[in-house]
Parts: sequence; structure tokens; C-alpha cells
Amino acid sequence: MFDFGGEQLEISHRKFDELSITWTSIQVTRPPADPMFQIAWRDDMCHRLTALHGQVLSSVALLEWQGEQRDLGTGAVAVHLAFTSGGSVTVANALDENELDFGAPGPHWRRHALSQRGGREWPLGEISPRPVLR
Repeated sequence: MFDFGGEQLEISHRKFDELSITWTSIQVTRPPADPMFQIAWRDDMCHRLTALHGQVLSSVALLEWQGEQRDLGTGAVAVHLAFTSGGSVTVANALDENELDFGAPGPHWRRHALSQRGGREWPLGEISPRPVLR
């Protein structure tokens, strides 16, 4: 979950090929409930995520894995967030959980920009106020 000044971007991978992307649907003030598992909110945020705190989001893209022949991961989708500072984070499927990658997407990822006009990607700030990661 990413907090952009009260607007939450929620990304969740499940099973081998399920991806859910929602906006501000999770109430973080209530404890999570799941009838099958004991779950709780974590307060040990990844230090590489804290480095992005306060950064302005510049673009969002879906990444599609293009593996070798018979690669079971081919077609898997990840979400890539890029910030004006040059930092970025990719949220990918790590077999029933989210994996965070802070490097540039590798050559096996095919990029699908979420907003394009005339073949060039438009930063989110040109469409609406630029989200700032909080």
C-alpha cells in the first residue's frame, strides 16, 4: 500500500497470476481480518521505501514479463512507479505475495505506460495534481 496524501494505492498479487489494484479501499485504522489466517498490519517498513517518502510520482506503468520458451512466468504483470527524483519501485508477483524491486526493470519486462498521448508518456502531474508519497 502506498499513501499519496490520503489517497492510497493498493497493489496485491495472489496465486500465480492474479493482480488487484485499488484506490483507497482498505481502512488502515481497523485491524485486518481473514477467516483463514492470522494477519496484522506491519510497522517495519522497508528502509528503501522510506527513502522515497516525500518524492513526487512522475509515471506509472504495467510491466509484462517476457520469459524464455516454457517460462511459467511469461505474461505475469507488475506495477512500476517512477518518481521525479529518479527513484522507482516495482511491485511484482513473488508467488502469492508482493515483491519490491528498486532497480530499473530488466530486459525481460515489457513496459505498458498507463497514460500515453501521441506516443509519449504524460506524467501524472500533467493530468492531475502530482501525488507525493507519504
